[in-house]
Amino acid sequence: MKSRPDSHLVGQLAETIVLEHFVREGWYAYTPLSHQGPADLIFINPEDGEVLLLDVKSDRWRVNTKRVTPSRIYRVRSPLQKKANVRMAYTNVETRNITILPKREK
Repeated sequence: MKSRPDSHLVGQLAETIVLEHFVREGWYAYTPLSHQGPADLIFINPEDGEVLLLDVKSDRWRVNTKRVTPSRIYRVRSPLQKKANVRMAYTNVETRNITILPKREK
């Protein structure tokens, strides 16, 4: 039976996956000096100047009572994260799939 990795290690792996994804897409990547801030990673798109602030979370799922299909465990953004437009990057460390929410405003 596989043992579950330490949650801090899973979190670091999730951040690394997101960082690699955006660097490969050509974005500039920055990490905040403080580990207590509202965002884990900061990206700037050199083509249009878009700034993307992300709080990275490892993707977790659960099966609720009386349901068969698993549903994502969503985290609530803090008031500061909402004000600063920090988005959540749910990252599956097994599949390397990244889901960013809320979706970009058009």
